[in-house]
Amino acid sequence: MAAYTYKKKFLKLANTRLIEAELYNYTNNKAFLKNMEESNQRYQEWMGTDPAYQGFVSTTVILEVSRRIAAVDRLLEILKNSEEDKKIELIQMKYFDCSYTDEGIAKKLYVDKSTVYRWRREIITMLGEMLGMIMEA
Repeated sequence: MAAYTYKKKFLKLANTRLIEAELYNYTNNKAFLKNMEESNQRYQEWMGTDPAYQGFVSTTVILEVSRRIAAVDRLLEILKNSEEDKKIELIQMKYFDCSYTDEGIAKKLYVDKSTVYRWRREIITMLGEMLGMIMEA
């Protein structure tokens, strides 16, 4: 990976599942964030400029969802800039569309199943580092 140096990391299974959940929920999180920002804006307009305004949804929740979306966006940008199109296709098929098994992805991308597993591990490690969820081995 030219644009991003792959480092050997220790990933606990729980971290792997949590990081993968960010990829599976990426499109839902984007829709959630848009809806919450609109709801907060409408609520603020309705409440006026009351100094006691706490927000309809916690600002902390909005900031955290924004941070996670930004991390996935950065991951996709890094892969796009390093011309790793097949990894982007893997993310699309496995996490965004949920339309293929690992074996189906391997066949569709004309690679071995072990390559799909390796790419998946690299993607999870990169995103885990961006989210601050990876521990050094």
